[in-house]
Amino acid sequence: MARDRTPTTSARAEGVVVTPMLRVPPEARTIDVGGGIRIALLALIPLHPEEIAVKVEHGTDALIEVLDRGRITELLDPRRPSYA
Repeated sequence: MARDRTPTTSARAEGVVVTPMLRVPPEARTIDVGGGIRIALLALIPLHPEEIAVKVEHGTDALIEVLDRGRITELLDPRRPSYA
């Protein structure tokens, strides 16, 4: 029987933040395509409504503190709790 992988309502993401990739070494965060052109690889981290509220009410630095406290990275965990 297949496991239900549907996120619970408490783990609902309603937005994202774009960040540098955290789980790879710095040299893996860009691609040199030649001709002096480098492409930066970025991550999308899903945010809970409470985390979005922190960003809106207190700014980006406060949101980063919340994500750091929760050790949130680009590794997707649809069941992760909000750390706001």
